[in-house]
Amino acid sequence: MIISELAKNSIKNRRHSSAVFYSVLVAVIILGTLLFIYSELELAQRNYHQKMFGDYHAVLYDINEEEYKQLQENANIKALEPTKVIRIKNAPFQRPNADLYLQSPMLFYSCSGFIESQLLEGSLPQQSNEILVSETFIAENPAYSLGKIIRLGDKEYRICGIFKDQLLSFEKNYLFYGQLTKENTVSLLHGDDEAVYVTIWFKNERDTYSSMRQILRDFGRKDEDELLKEGLLQYNTEYLESKLIFKSGLIPSRNFIDHWSLRVGLLICMLALFAVMIYNSFNVWSNQELRQIALLKSVGMTPEQVHRLVIEKALRLGLRPVLLGLVLAYLCTNLLFYLMWLNSINILQPERTDQFKPVTPNPIVFIVLFFLALLCILLAALKPARQSSKLSIIESLKGIYAFKGRISQSIEKHGQNAVRGLAKDNAISYRHTFRGLSLAMALATLIFSTVLIAQAQRDLEDKYNTPDSPYTLTSTFYTIQRAPRSLLDELEKIPEIEAVHVFTSYNFEYLQSENQGFISDQLMDSLKDNARDYHPTVTVYALQDTDFQALLAEHGLNGSEQNGFLLLDKTAQSPNKAYKYRTYIPLSRDTADKITVLDSKDQKRYDLAIAGRIDNFPFELNPISPNQIALFTSLTKLEDFLFSNAKVDEKHPLVYRVKIKADPEVLLQVTEEVRKTINKYIPKADFFTRNILTEQASKEEQYRNELLLTIGTQILFMIIGFSNAYNSFHINLQTRTRDFALLRSAGMTENQIKKMLHYESWFIIRRVIIYYVLMLTGGVYVVSARKKFMFSPWQLALNINYPLLVLFFLISILGIWGAMKSGIRRILEQSIITALHEE
Repeated sequence: MIISELAKNSIKNRRHSSAVFYSVLVAVIILGTLLFIYSELELAQRNYHQKMFGDYHAVLYDINEEEYKQLQENANIKALEPTKVIRIKNAPFQRPNADLYLQSPMLFYSCSGFIESQLLEGSLPQQSNEILVSETFIAENPAYSLGKIIRLGDKEYRICGIFKDQLLSFEKNYLFYGQLTKENTVSLLHGDDEAVYVTIWFKNERDTYSSMRQILRDFGRKDEDELLKEGLLQYNTEYLESKLIFKSGLIPSRNFIDHWSLRVGLLICMLALFAVMIYNSFNVWSNQELRQIALLKSVGMTPEQVHRLVIEKALRLGLRPVLLGLVLAYLCTNLLFYLMWLNSINILQPERTDQFKPVTPNPIVFIVLFFLALLCILLAALKPARQSSKLSIIESLKGIYAFKGRISQSIEKHGQNAVRGLAKDNAISYRHTFRGLSLAMALATLIFSTVLIAQAQRDLEDKYNTPDSPYTLTSTFYTIQRAPRSLLDELEKIPEIEAVHVFTSYNFEYLQSENQGFISDQLMDSLKDNARDYHPTVTVYALQDTDFQALLAEHGLNGSEQNGFLLLDKTAQSPNKAYKYRTYIPLSRDTADKITVLDSKDQKRYDLAIAGRIDNFPFELNPISPNQIALFTSLTKLEDFLFSNAKVDEKHPLVYRVKIKADPEVLLQVTEEVRKTINKYIPKADFFTRNILTEQASKEEQYRNELLLTIGTQILFMIIGFSNAYNSFHINLQTRTRDFALLRSAGMTENQIKKMLHYESWFIIRRVIIYYVLMLTGGVYVVSARKKFMFSPWQLALNINYPLLVLFFLISILGIWGAMKSGIRRILEQSIITALHEE
């Protein structure tokens, strides 16, 4: 009780405790703003995902009646919601078939956000006799409209809503959504043309993966990974990972690590910075209280009681700025997001009318921020508490840092070297304070540099990891027919087109066991050196017949080579390197004359003969992928193979790509002509076209969306740099008030004091630069390693935005200069007698 009263009375000295107050306040505001930004972004992403897809844990497909009963009896399952798929054939519509998905009311309520977002008219089914139909169905069957009755099988439904779909013209099945009734649930699995899948919520969501694996074992199903690959099992991965539930147990997924590693690293650096900032200011304040400690020790206070007193004073001193900082951090975050919203309204989308929504006052963030701030204060107080408890009464009366400068000898010389020597003595005498100040400034600069390093990595990736392409327009169309040859002829006749190429492709699985002598020795060595697995996809590219003939002629191959395939005999030695920095090695051995592959669709094996080798992707149509074995043939040959083996149907259409080179100045007109030409042969629903202008516009919009947040973050970090430098240097001068009085009494002039402080500032800045270079080296290496050394640490370091970094240093130096000016003014305004009597 006595210690609490002493601590309470001690912190009433506002002048001495103001430095600690502002250090804690700035720390909490900046850290809180960062946490609220993280929270708002993550909450927005999580809420969006839950709204679109729900908070279910897993979905298991192709359930039979016995399995469904077992799931109902499973004690680990909290909720089990079935979906019944009724396949209706020979329906009286424009297309012959329909798939009716009957979902339980709970699924419509909790997992139908995506369907609702695609709703064009009407509403979701509220009753069992209501149904959603697609926009394509209404367009192709004009007799039906919203509110009309439709008969499916032996039941009638009222059309309650129309949703937007992506149905291709050759697909035979319409898609409908209805509500599953209790009667449907009872007769869930009675029907030949029906299928059932279940959406599962477990009682303990942390047991999702283990419980599902046990269910699969009980059912005698395939391995979990095989089911995931085949699409017969689905986890709500994004939702589960937001709750820190991972498929591998305690080991986060690669995507989760990539998403959070930089954020966590930045947060750790900030916590270290703020602990040092608070320590610097609290250490000075604690030293000013040493005389009180000496008096208390003289009347019998024990070291343990002194330790408790210093800790309690620190916590009491920090509580008020922490509480105020919580509110100001929330307000600062709202201000930042308001500016972003204002920017999007005025610049990006002026027609928008939605209102600004305040940042979610996440109670978890307030609680975490409160305890993190108290933790930083506690850590900052531990060392001063330990020092104070160990000091004797005499040492406490003198103070920890007795003034040791050679005053008289330095002043007598009246020279610059003497002033510099005195500054150096001060740097040694106050080495702990100077070291803490330098470390805090270096950490602040490192935090700012983290953003610059991340930007440098992204800029390098945009510049060197994006393959160049000579083509300015790409069109893709889907069909279950051969590509119309007259379409290809018409495309070539469009004015302003400099080059046009049409191609398609088909994928096979690479069989390791059947191709032992295929991979080159160089590639084998590369795989061992990089410790990576090699499971490539074998892709057969089919070029236009004229393009393939030109390719044969270019490589001096005659017509007989058309019986086999041309192999792109080239692969990256180090795939982790940026695309434009990769070196290439032979893919296959010279003796390899075939490659054995498997078609996963029908499980048939094929021996593909290699008739020749090339070392570049023909006509630069695609980049060279390290996880692909590329073979080339003519369009006619691949089409003959696919159609003769019945490998093309509504579920597996052919995908043709049209690559066009045209001048950007006429690209809009060319794009429109290409669309019109393709639409003569291919329905509008079956193709889409993009050009570099739309891609650039999309990138620019993304850049503008990110710009304000980046600028806001950088401004926050600059505030850290200025306030940290000012506050740290100012409290250093404040604690040396008596020392300056002694110097003035010994005859030191105002100019000499200023010169001495200039030298001290330089010593601090020099130490900051040394600390920072060491930290920056480590930071650049970590970021480079995080990207598997796509770019070397040197490349990252050389591409940092140094003008911004210099600006940050200048702002920090400005903080030191401001603190020095303020401190000198206070020193000179105070009389020597008053200063000497200060505690």
